[in-house]
Amino acid sequence: MTLALPKENKDLNTLGFELVMPVELNDVDVDRLLPSFIERCVKYGRVSPSRVDPDAYPEHLAALKDSASVIGFDEGNGQAVLDGWLRASVVKIGSGSRRRLGERMDYVRPLTVAAYRSGLPQSQSRNRRADAVAYAILREEYEKRGSKRPEASISTDVCESLGRGVDIGESPWDNPLYDGTPVDITELLALRFLETFPPNPAEGKSKANALEGFALPGSISDLGADLFGILNVTAKGWSTIQTISALKSVLAVRLYQLPLRVGIALQQALDGSHINDRVVGADNPVQMYCDFTRRRGGQSDELARLSVARDLELLTTSMGNRLLLRSIQQATQLTASHGHVVHLPPEERLPMLADLVSDPEIDMALRMQVMSVETSLDDSDSGREAKQFIQSLRDSGLSGAEQVRRVLVEGLRKRGHENQVKWFWSTGGLNPKGGSHPYALLSGTMVRSTWRYTPAEELISILVSACFYEASGIQAPQLPINELLTRLRRRFGIVIDRPLSDNDSVDARAGAAENLVAFKRQLQHLGCFTSLSDDFSVQYVTPPLGNTVKQ
Repeated sequence: MTLALPKENKDLNTLGFELVMPVELNDVDVDRLLPSFIERCVKYGRVSPSRVDPDAYPEHLAALKDSASVIGFDEGNGQAVLDGWLRASVVKIGSGSRRRLGERMDYVRPLTVAAYRSGLPQSQSRNRRADAVAYAILREEYEKRGSKRPEASISTDVCESLGRGVDIGESPWDNPLYDGTPVDITELLALRFLETFPPNPAEGKSKANALEGFALPGSISDLGADLFGILNVTAKGWSTIQTISALKSVLAVRLYQLPLRVGIALQQALDGSHINDRVVGADNPVQMYCDFTRRRGGQSDELARLSVARDLELLTTSMGNRLLLRSIQQATQLTASHGHVVHLPPEERLPMLADLVSDPEIDMALRMQVMSVETSLDDSDSGREAKQFIQSLRDSGLSGAEQVRRVLVEGLRKRGHENQVKWFWSTGGLNPKGGSHPYALLSGTMVRSTWRYTPAEELISILVSACFYEASGIQAPQLPINELLTRLRRRFGIVIDRPLSDNDSVDARAGAAENLVAFKRQLQHLGCFTSLSDDFSVQYVTPPLGNTVKQ
């Protein structure tokens, strides 16, 4: 059945509802959004409008080859070698325009703080507002920690953490240049390539706080704490490349979990439970069983598959709850008793909307919304079928809330579910062209039945390392393995040594025990696990990246 919502009613025929979702749920490339996030950090929240021709890659390649700072590429196939090196390591080439097929620059890979100088990507829309949300929550974290000038503090810390080899210049920081400090050869190539782009100054004031109007900031607040820890603690001992990898990893994990955490909070609100969105130090409400055995068909592998399937189902339920709450908010403006609700602060408005789900006035207004959809349907075969569907809802005696939920979910099913799944696999690190990213939390192909929580080695190295740092900025030299497992579970929602409660059984516990052995084996491979016996109390882990300092 096809149920077409009225196009003229933009309040119904849309998936957005900023009160409970500050980003656009669709595919998002963490590598692509990171230069924009870095630019916001450097430029006090501002982003420059792009003045770059993305079709001009050949001109930038030629300018780099002819630069006095680049030698050895003038003869033979030198330009082809330089071109291949850039494409593989520095610049992401997307689908071409009509003018130059195959030569369109998408973005410059975030290898250095100077990546934003390119003015790419040309459009910010595919960042889905995630870069703005990440900056807003980082700014909030600095404020919570007592910074009087959070924008300036963020700018300073980002430039110190990611600016090795870069003279960032003075405000408006639009012309970062290589300063002659020895850096990784690929970073140097990126810096020289970026120097072929003109300066790209930011204009005007920073945009409004991307979290303004969002009722559940606690669902993303852990990202602010993670970013603060990376910039102020771990970056002091890591190379620029390692720090950028850490930023991408925590961005990916926290963005992946954002709609899941929102979904849990919305269900709590509609159930009349307390929303534990902002409980400091509370366990991560998202719990993901992650497999390290890599044995397809084994019990641990099955637990990881079931964990993904459960979270996909949560996304489906959450979509219906978001649409219902949005309709209730719209309905309050048509009633005499509840018109004030829309003017309440976001954190007060959300539980109030949930409480109104069975209110008689709201129920009538929601039924009117369903009638407006029915009236808009034509007499085609699909229109008549959709009318029959709505009539069956009415005849079933369902409440106005349940009727509007089912109508909106049916009308937005294809677009809504597809977009949510795109967010899932893209932040989860899968690549639709095959393979996965170093920050991948998921493994598998684009077929959902193959998806498992199987963190990539780089991701788990970074998350394990992050567990050694406290909010105070102190790094523990080592942790007992059981404490590390607790911190991974509480901070990042990563469960290793036990099945989730909804899949608990004797076989599942055996699978989890095997998984713990495999996890320890991976820690040994990373060179950070010491075992004096089988007793947990004498099994210790050190930070996998704690001693890796670039000189």
